Amino acid sequence: MLEVITGCMFSGKSEELIRRLRRCQIADQHVLAFKSALDDRYSMDGIATHPIEGVPNTLKAHPVADVDAFLASAGLEWHDPSDLDRDRRWKGRARYVRYEHVPRVERGLRCFDEHGRPMTEKIPTHLPQVLGFDEVQFMGKRVVSVLEDLADQGVRVIVAGLDLDSDGKPFGPMAELLARADEVTKLTAVCVAKVDPPISNDRDALPHTCGKPATRSYRLPAQDTGEQVQVGSAGVYEARCRVCWARGQQ
Repeated sequence: MLEVITGCMFSGKSEELIRRLRRCQIADQHVLAFKSALDDRYSMDGIATHPIEGVPNTLKAHPVADVDAFLASAGLEWHDPSDLDRDRRWKGRARYVRYEHVPRVERGLRCFDEHGRPMTEKIPTHLPQVLGFDEVQFMGKRVVSVLEDLADQGVRVIVAGLDLDSDGKPFGPMAELLARADEVTKLTAVCVAKVDPPISNDRDALPHTCGKPATRSYRLPAQDTGEQVQVGSAGVYEARCRVCWARGQQ
């Protein structure tokens, strides 16, 4: 199964991903968690929410820079159909196989290389029952086929990421992931844009917070580098409703 959690910034995507993965851990399921290495705002080695009272909610995860690093960190290798002729269950279909590196032992003694480092060998092991991935929008489009293949093999794949960038365009692989997902959860934030008060006789009325459901991530002009990928949080981005976002784009 492929589950996609999406929405704008500050909508609680990472929080929902952490919640689902923790439920799986409570059920003693084998969980592997990953995040894009670009997201180093609150934790270098964990999925993290925006801080509440200064403290982010985190869950241990492997930071990976690209799909190849993800596959290596997960111990996954692709086997083509010619390698699977003896496995009738798969009937020649390609699949991912997971390996763990364990110390090589000969006659009860550990093996060492010429530099005195312990030698290891690859041992096939089970795929995880659950695989979580945060900030998946930063990964290349190749991640879609990888995650789909794992879901086809029975892994529960749960990913979280921004559906749109600050210009309102589909972000990285998210559009295809949303189309191929078995389940989509789209979250909203609260629009924090300042809007003028309605027309009244009160000359002292001040602009107030919009407060409508926010579906867009708005990059503050003073912080805008012009690049699609610009990692940041409060002070760089705001959650905005469609109307307030469009007004800011003018």
